Amino acid sequence: MFKQENAHPDFEKTATFRGLRVESTHITRASEYSFKWEGSSHYLAIHDIVMIDGEMTIGSGPIHPAGGIRGKMTDVPPLNPISGWTKN
Repeated sequence: MFKQENAHPDFEKTATFRGLRVESTHITRASEYSFKWEGSSHYLAIHDIVMIDGEMTIGSGPIHPAGGIRGKMTDVPPLNPISGWTKN
């Protein structure tokens, strides 16, 4: 959910292949938004974003402060929620 009114991703696409769901979202302009995911499947993400400010929590773990996550991968086991916010 974007903080700015009427803001939206520049590009969003979803595809499913034999039990694998792939989502691609592109946000090229500076923006601030929150995110949340929880499900019965694994969450695997490859990031290309530099967080200027924000935080992320995975499951009941500690809060991870903002930082550059470009070129990093996130793997979250099933039934572990991930949530946070970012300003990029």
